[in-house]
Amino acid sequence: MVCLGLQSERPGAAGRAVPPSQIRIQDAAGQPVAAGVEGEIAVRGPTVFLGYWDVAQQRPFKPADPWHRTGDLGRLDGDGWLWFTGRAAHKQLIKSGGENVYPAEVEQVLLEHPAVAEAFVFGRADEKWGEAVHAACALKPGATATEAELIGFVEQRLARYKRPQRVSFGPAPLERVART
Repeated sequence: MVCLGLQSERPGAAGRAVPPSQIRIQDAAGQPVAAGVEGEIAVRGPTVFLGYWDVAQQRPFKPADPWHRTGDLGRLDGDGWLWFTGRAAHKQLIKSGGENVYPAEVEQVLLEHPAVAEAFVFGRADEKWGEAVHAACALKPGATATEAELIGFVEQRLARYKRPQRVSFGPAPLERVART
């Protein structure tokens, strides 16, 4: 457990850090942000998982940063209460027809295509599947690719349910293209 709080004290808040654990909100570069500013929730303390027992000899784990990035977004108020606001784009999970699709996996396959310079995969609401996989791609200078070509490329390498239903093209940063 990292945080705890009475719902009646701050309805909607996740709570405050339970000592000796600590919580902070940080930007994409891992730097702490001011109270009230949204960023990625990071935690440190004895409750943070460092690895599996008796595996240290095979793959020693030495974190470069003692702060564990959770992949969750939130903000801390002036009293140290944590307010969860969503998931960070790099950690989102798309639930399509009851199947789990990890955007990073689909992005990696898209980046294997010789024409793709950048890829951003995200879920969009879908009446039939709940969420559908969508992608935004920036192509390398002078390269060409069609939506059908990239969808087929992914489908040849991953399960059919992981292929994008749509592919948009645009310049970087792709997050801006995906949200329009």
